[in-house]
Amino acid sequence: MKDKAFISLVGVFFFLFVAAIGIIVINNPTSNILRAKNSAPSPQKSFVIVYPQVSGIASDANSSKTPIKIKVSVYLRDVNGNIVPNRPVKISTNPSSTIISPSDTASTNEIGMAEFSVSSMVPGEFALNATDIESNMSISNIPTLEFTE
Repeated sequence: MKDKAFISLVGVFFFLFVAAIGIIVINNPTSNILRAKNSAPSPQKSFVIVYPQVSGIASDANSSKTPIKIKVSVYLRDVNGNIVPNRPVKISTNPSSTIISPSDTASTNEIGMAEFSVSSMVPGEFALNATDIESNMSISNIPTLEFTE
């Protein structure tokens, strides 16, 4: 008698397992589950944070002052606001007399952020440009940098 009850119970659990897998596949096909999501960043949802935005101290070769490095963080987001990791980002300034370190190109990390440091030997206001290299998309609404003497 115990064997029949055990076999019946195993049969019920097997049926429930197959039914649950069937429901998951019907509601969310495996092609969507297994497919890599490679969405392009949105120029409106992506953004740049500059800290500090103003009062970076410029320094020339004859000055004893060390130039302040302004931290520039570029965050890539898709049209739904989701993070876009592992994308190469390039920044530049206009005029181009700034020093960008470690390089003017970096890849976004797991939270969709690429970090740069910008300094200048020349005082002035600089327009910042950030571009996703793969899609050649420029991020809109980027703050400017200002270096003082």
